[in-house]
This record gives sequence, C-alpha cells and structure tokens, in this order.
Amino acid sequence: MKLNIGCGYNLLSGYTNIDLNPETPAGKIMPAHNLDFADAVVEEIKALQLIEHLGFFKTRYFLAECRRILEPGGRLIIETPDIAKTFENFLNGDCEAKEAALGWVYGSETKGMSHLYCFPADLLAAIIKTAGFEIVESAAFYFQPNRPALRFIAVKKKSPEADLEANLRKRLLSAEIPFFEDEIIISEQEKVIKSLLSALSPDEALRQAVCSAEITGEYFSLSPFGNEGNSVRQAVCDCLLERNLQGYLMMRLKKNAVNGFFTPADFNSVFAAGLDYLNRVISGKPPFVPAPAPKIKIFSRACAEDYCFKNRLFCK
Repeated sequence: MKLNIGCGYNLLSGYTNIDLNPETPAGKIMPAHNLDFADAVVEEIKALQLIEHLGFFKTRYFLAECRRILEPGGRLIIETPDIAKTFENFLNGDCEAKEAALGWVYGSETKGMSHLYCFPADLLAAIIKTAGFEIVESAAFYFQPNRPALRFIAVKKKSPEADLEANLRKRLLSAEIPFFEDEIIISEQEKVIKSLLSALSPDEALRQAVCSAEITGEYFSLSPFGNEGNSVRQAVCDCLLERNLQGYLMMRLKKNAVNGFFTPADFNSVFAAGLDYLNRVISGKPPFVPAPAPKIKIFSRACAEDYCFKNRLFCK
C-alpha cells in the first residue's frame, strides 16, 4: 500500500489519497498526524507540500505516525517550502518578488491553506532522523515559479528508541492527551516526552508524573524497562491523576505567591512537595486528598507562569 497524504485535489494513481478536508475527492478523510492504519502495513508515503500546514508539534506526531505504519525499509517522501531560499528571494527581489515570497511563506488565505510552520532544511533533516529515518536523498528545486522547495527521501531504519516514541505518541493521541490548542502546554508536554524517552531508569522516568501523570502513565503502559513493576507504576500514575496532583500543585503555588509573585524558589518548593506526594504513593502510605482544584494538563514553571498571568498574577 502507498499513501499520498495531504493530497488536496492532486490525486495520484496507485496511491491511497488522504486529506483532512471532506470537500476534496480524497479516498480517505483523516488527520495526517493521527492516521487510522495498522502498524507496518505501508510501503511508501508521499507528503507533498503538507507539513507546513501542520505546524511544528503536529509534524512531530506526523513523522511518528509515518514511522509506525511504514514497513521496515519503507520510504517517506516529503516536499515543503525552502524557507531559506524564499527569504533570500525576498531580500534580493523587487516588490513583485517580495509579494510572491510572502505568499509562499504564509500560504494562501483560503481556509485551511495557510502555512503554520516552515522548516529550514537542517531542522527538518534533524527531526526526520530523530523519528527513526535515514535520509537517502535531498534536493532543492522550484515547486512552481517563485516557489523554492525542499525534497527529502528517507527510509525507515531499525530503531527500538524511535519505535517506542512512535507508540507512545499514538497512545497519547488515542487518549486525546496532546493539547495542540495551546503552544505553551504542548511545548511542555514535549519536554515531558523527551525526559521520559531519555530516562535511564524507571525511578527517573516516574518523577515525570509530577509534571504529567497522564503522559507518564501511558509511557509505562508500553513497558519501556521490561514487564516487571510497570503495573505498579501505572497504578501510581492513576492515583496521581485521580487525585488531580497537577491541579493541586498549581493552586498551592498560586496560594504561596506573595502579592501575586512567585520566584524560582517558590516553584521549586512546590515541585518538591509534588515529589513528596509521589513518594508517599510509591511507598504505599495513604496520600492526603487535595482540596478541589481545576484540572491542569501539566505542571511546569512555564505553564504556571502562563496560568498565573491569565489569572492576573504577575510572575518573575
């Protein structure tokens, strides 16, 4: 099976044509970052002028989904605007050239056709490799007059680490955990994912439950360190999630703020309290029941600063 994802009206023969827009003649309607296919069933994926419409974070999930559904050695072909060449054309061009360049940077004003994030070549190459692909060919070309583009052809290589990340991201999508609607929250969720994937021990990974019990619980459901003890760690995460630890910590930080300010020391103190609560649950001691608090997706300093700002607190 071959897929043409983000096909729009450009249907390719011999491919299953996929798009998010139900008004297109695509054979399947689904989001590119959350694909409804089984593991390792696709031999080739084309994503032509797609990822600039997804944004940075959905592109990470898209690449993980490509990794998951491609068979070993399967090919991924990506084309996207060459943002560096486009800037060069803008700086060196006349008024007409500048207008054309801006249209290529921002995309069309037609609904769904704006560009959310244009990747420079080195960054795109890096995240393709991180997702578990080997780049076998790259090229710069003109997609249309005044529209410079990049093409990367990559193959799925053997990588247990990339498989773990792809499976984790799929579980998070299935549980509707990624919060793409808020850049601060999704960015902090990415940091939790990175910390989990780089953890050297179960205990180190479990500490991330203070930041996000739901992401950490999904991580341990994949038995990243073998089967032993994972059900217990999942139960710990479930307890923290049930008790709304992240919401409790946020309210405690807000309450401890002096005249609406909290310092790094304030945050570290509350985070330490979260670790203490985690350790009580791990050791089997009955944890206290926190006071009611709003549901919080993630507890981190950046999210706390944003939360406090939105609640008319000024944070250092």
